[in-house]
Order: sequence, then structure tokens, then C-alpha cells
Amino acid sequence: MLKARISKNARLSSGDLFVVLNLIDYCTTNLLITTGGEELMPLAASIISEQGMTGLLLYKLSLTFFVVITSKKLFTKSAWSLLNGAFSGIVLWNTIGLAANCLYSLL
Repeated sequence: MLKARISKNARLSSGDLFVVLNLIDYCTTNLLITTGGEELMPLAASIISEQGMTGLLLYKLSLTFFVVITSKKLFTKSAWSLLNGAFSGIVLWNTIGLAANCLYSLL
């Protein structure tokens, strides 16, 4: 039997956080689009119109892993902080959009 052990000092690496933020970005974008929202980024909007949400997921996953693999050694801690801060802002923006959409549907 396997036992799970959670360390009190467990932390996500900057690259891991980047992957998680991109997955959350995809999920919130998917929710927004399925509830009547639209993609504001032109490249992502064109991928969605041509390939659908599955195409967007594959694009995001491949780009995310490319960035993580190629820049693990190249990025400084401050560059990762800037990149993860930007994606945190995107996730926050999407979350605000989802909350506004929920409030609007209640009215």
C-alpha cells in the first residue's frame, strides 16, 4: 500500500507554478467562452475559431511546456516572478469576468 506524504515545506517551483497558472487560465477561459464570453487574445481567438477549445488546450500545453523546458536554466528568479505575476493577472481577470457573468445572470 502506498502512503502519501505531504511535507510542510513543500513548494511549487516557478516552472510548476507557470504550468498550474496556464491550466487555470485555460479552464477559466473555457468557462467564460461556454457562458457567452469571448477570447480577447487574437492568436488564441483564431485557434479557437479554427480548432475549438481542444486546439486551444493543445496549443497552451505545448507552448507552456516549451517555455518551461527551454527556460529552466535561462530564466532568473525575477524573470519567473514577472512571468508568473502576468499569468496571475490573467487568471484574476478571467475570474472577475466569471464572477461578473454569474452576477449578471442572476439579475
